[in-house]
Amino acid sequence: MACQVTTTAFRYGGGNAIYNDRILQRCMRDINAAAQHFMVNTSAYDNLGQFRLGMANVNPMG
Repeated sequence: MACQVTTTAFRYGGGNAIYNDRILQRCMRDINAAAQHFMVNTSAYDNLGQFRLGMANVNPMG
């Protein structure tokens, strides 16, 4: 959801959003990097499953 919101904001940001010193460009880059990091980490699925099962001391982002 965060990626979708950021992408939409970036699209509506216009041509200025592409420059490195713009906040929207940084947000777009950072949220996509975070999403990719989370998706390629196979242990993330284990952590999420344990969290959804209500297991104690589980960090779904860890």
